[in-house]
Amino acid sequence: MSIYENVKKIAEEEGLSLQKVADKANLSINSLYGWKINDPSISKVEKVANVLHVSVDKLLGKPVKSTDLSDDVQFTFQGRPISEDEMKIVRRLLNSDNDD
Repeated sequence: MSIYENVKKIAEEEGLSLQKVADKANLSINSLYGWKINDPSISKVEKVANVLHVSVDKLLGKPVKSTDLSDDVQFTFQGRPISEDEMKIVRRLLNSDNDD
């Protein structure tokens, strides 16, 4: 999928038209349409990514890396290790989204 197609798809998921995305990113709609055939500058991609609240990698169609919250990974917050009790809370909070 091209970057244009990714932007269009994500914008639709967010309930935004391409015109609205362009306006919020301070770009012209023709600039976005031009992404069908030309590669945009990184600064323009960053602007659109910020509007859509996604990473530049997602707009570029790169696979999203995930990290399992397994015990063999050391997590930190503000430079200090997260305790096992805190990790239990994080796991519980993340799993609560699946309860609905």
